Amino acid sequence: MPTFLRTLLAVVAFTVLFVGVTLLSTRTLSGVRADLTQTRAHTLSGGALGIVQGLDRPVRLTLFYSSESGSNLPEVVAHVERVRRLLRGLERAAPPGLLIVEEVDPAPFSEEEERAVNAGITQVRQRGGATLYFGLAGSNDVDTVQGIGYLDPALASRLEYDIARVVYLLSQSTKPRVGVLTTLPLDGAEIAGRIRARPWAVRTELARVFELVTIEQDASGLPPGLEALVVLHPKDTPDTLRYAIDQAVLNGLPVVVIVDPNCEIDVPPEAQQNPRLLASNVIASDLPDLLAAWGVSYSRSEVVLDRIHATNVSVRRGSETVELPYVAYLRLGKDALAQGVRALERLESLNIASAGRVEAIDGATTAFTPLVRTSEEADLIESSAIRFSPDPQALLRAYSPDGRAYALAASVTGPAKSAFPRRDQHHRADGTIRATVIADADMFADRFWVRPQRVGGDVVGAVRIADNAELLIGVLAEYVASDALLSIAPRERQVRVFERVQAMRREAQQRSAAEELRLREMVETADRRLGELGAAREGAGSFLLAEQRAEQERVRTMRADAQRRLRDVQYELGREIEALGDRVTLINLVAAPSVVILLAISIALVRRAGRNAERRQQRGGAA
Repeated sequence: MPTFLRTLLAVVAFTVLFVGVTLLSTRTLSGVRADLTQTRAHTLSGGALGIVQGLDRPVRLTLFYSSESGSNLPEVVAHVERVRRLLRGLERAAPPGLLIVEEVDPAPFSEEEERAVNAGITQVRQRGGATLYFGLAGSNDVDTVQGIGYLDPALASRLEYDIARVVYLLSQSTKPRVGVLTTLPLDGAEIAGRIRARPWAVRTELARVFELVTIEQDASGLPPGLEALVVLHPKDTPDTLRYAIDQAVLNGLPVVVIVDPNCEIDVPPEAQQNPRLLASNVIASDLPDLLAAWGVSYSRSEVVLDRIHATNVSVRRGSETVELPYVAYLRLGKDALAQGVRALERLESLNIASAGRVEAIDGATTAFTPLVRTSEEADLIESSAIRFSPDPQALLRAYSPDGRAYALAASVTGPAKSAFPRRDQHHRADGTIRATVIADADMFADRFWVRPQRVGGDVVGAVRIADNAELLIGVLAEYVASDALLSIAPRERQVRVFERVQAMRREAQQRSAAEELRLREMVETADRRLGELGAAREGAGSFLLAEQRAEQERVRTMRADAQRRLRDVQYELGREIEALGDRVTLINLVAAPSVVILLAISIALVRRAGRNAERRQQRGGAA
């Protein structure tokens, strides 16, 4: 048979075989999938599987997506496929008929659009007047409603957790009852019957998972049926209420106590009309007798500083606004969180504001486990030093780390004694407690962890910039919620983080910080001297005026030189970081392909050498 004909038959046979295998696999392997990604991005976690497989009542999830409007937004198009894939996976894993997933395309002026509006799906207005709906609504057989108003592509790493939590909440007949005792306006501030502020976002998030029961400051006891208790920023808590908390905790009620040595958000609403109220307002909180009985040491007069985790703030310097690190405001990542604690696994970052520190008392019978810690270059300062007009630059100058890492939040468990003497026959003298103590109340105010979410110029809700609320939800869920819900952790971000690049960036910034601070001080000194010379000119004689002019010129020259050197420092820092990025990019673009090419050439040379050797051997045998 001719070679051409044999080749043609082989191609035809291969094509028929390929088509046949494809059709067969389509019919028989439609439910089989293989996830080859390093982070298992397309595989349901055990927690999500546990939630849907444990369903015992029907749950309906409706995805509202405007396909025409969304097609103009590439990030939305990619994210909607993630959502669909996840919803299909959850539906397949659930018992038959108990998880129903549908998708609705709310076209303008249609019944579907009316359904989306009634379901609370966020309307995102785009340029040209088009409206985008991209959210999830869930319901169960008793008309309980849960949902996600807008499925933000930026929160893709939390997608599985957020949707699984919706399913979990719809699967529960009741929510855990959590008591909330606070002196802060979680429900919104009110003056003379007029609402001045909306409820805090943290309260809204808590209410999605728990049934919140408000406890007034003058209450004589705790409501019955509580499964956990939150005490937020306790000030002047009456003796009877503290005793009720003491006895409830000794009887097994889990408690989260949130105190603060410098609560910046504790501002009386009337202070706008009467600023003198600020000076007389006590902003430190404490439960000294209870914390001591639980084996916890806490100082209401000390604030923790940490230059490693400091965040930048805008400071007015003369005619310009500069960014300076403020060591009392901290941005903490996973390296500051305790490992192996389920309540913290979903957290990526926390924003902390002028927090205190908690420590174990020597000889305490309870077990003290730090949950959130500073770096080992932390420092302590009196809270009075930063209460009024804190100076970031002065704090940096006076900064003196003691080589210790301080706990900002801790878990306290084990046997403890009552903080009160026996009062009646029902008095409990000791018991096993479960408590969490957090030394910052500011972190739960909106401005420290959420920002208005804007899409196409419209505010469509609030977007998380830190996981402050999730810290509180996670701790409470550890006490009272489902193990399956707690086992869901956010997916690892798909954007690769170059740890070496980040380390070099931090090193470069630290090197330039001291020089930058010194130059800024030189500029400020020059500005003050120029102001003094300007004031001294009035009424001065001509000879003195000439000397003043000469000194003014010298000071101006010094200031200009300091400003130039400051710009050079900032420029060199930016150039160094940019050069580092260029090197990493070059390595990614050139090094890996070069290795592949060299490997291919090496294989080709080895094969060629083998063929040449075989030919020489054949020629030698023939001879």
